[in-house]
Amino acid sequence: MKSSKYFFVKVSNDALMFSAAHFLFSENKCERLHGHNFLVTFEIGGLPDSSGMVYDLLAIKSNVQSFCKDLDHKILLPAKSSLLKITNTSSQVHIYYLDKKEYSFPKIDVILLPIKTTTLEEILSYLLQRFLEISVLPSNVKKIRISIEEMPGHSVVLIRDLN
Repeated sequence: MKSSKYFFVKVSNDALMFSAAHFLFSENKCERLHGHNFLVTFEIGGLPDSSGMVYDLLAIKSNVQSFCKDLDHKILLPAKSSLLKITNTSSQVHIYYLDKKEYSFPKIDVILLPIKTTTLEEILSYLLQRFLEISVLPSNVKKIRISIEEMPGHSVVLIRDLN
């Protein structure tokens, strides 16, 4: 069996943090609205190119930092949920959970994400998709590993093989 060895370029610092509120729900239960100080760690793995680098650290930081800034101090809402009814007015976002719970927030404080729920797994998938949409990855890049931590000891990691 052939063994593959990769170098990973890792970016993780205070610039990749965001504070946001969310709530988790299912057909049987709806958590209370609560918030976290999320920390994102982004790694790109592969072999060094002719310049001796796997990928530009500053490009990773710049892109991921802009995504985190978009989420910072927002209420994260899943636009693709089948259990929530979300309506907008010119200034408010109204959320109805199975006719059992109702929220209303100023529109400026809300971000509707193209996900089904605001679990760490879904938020990670969203962040990775945004990164891939705006990044041109060279052929030497073979893996992306992204993690999100909502509090010390509580995190999720997503690994995507490329090529």
